[in-house]
Amino acid sequence: HAVEKTRMRYPYYFIRLVFPENGEIEVEENPAPVIVRKAGPSLLLMSEESNYHIQMFEYDGRTLYFHIHHAFTDGRSLIKYMQTVIYLYVSEKYGITPESPGVRLPGEKIPDAETEDPMLKLFEEVKNMPEKTEVVKKMDADGGKWDKQYMENRVAVAYFLSVPEDSFVKYSKDVDSSPATLPLVFMQK
Repeated sequence: HAVEKTRMRYPYYFIRLVFPENGEIEVEENPAPVIVRKAGPSLLLMSEESNYHIQMFEYDGRTLYFHIHHAFTDGRSLIKYMQTVIYLYVSEKYGITPESPGVRLPGEKIPDAETEDPMLKLFEEVKNMPEKTEVVKKMDADGGKWDKQYMENRVAVAYFLSVPEDSFVKYSKDVDSSPATLPLVFMQK
């Protein structure tokens, strides 16, 4: 019940990916229930067995396991999401209203800042980047061949980035991002 009540406050965690004929991946609302079950063999997220959700919950005694696809969890709202689920669970299970300032509850307005991509704030040029086809044409005209190799011949491209770990982790925390996401942003930039 707590997970489904949380849907009203965090609709962006109750989604599925769809693959239309144009080849672009799209995100849409997922009305199917999120899987909440006793811990067992792993289920594949974003598949039929997980109702195509990006998340699922499991429990084993007093332990709660939360599985979610990392690509959808950059920034701070994931902790707030979990606080809301636990708050609603405790409220319903024990019939109490715990004192929990800062917990985001269903019915509250979702501020724009909560759903904005924090990386787009850092790199305005990413937000205003031309369509992929224009970039490919521009790169080909300038003699850039890696993009054509990948796009047309599906030749894998590997990047090796070397950044001092302490600096990288500090920077990641300072911009409220995931260390796993930042290399992609740097490559895009």
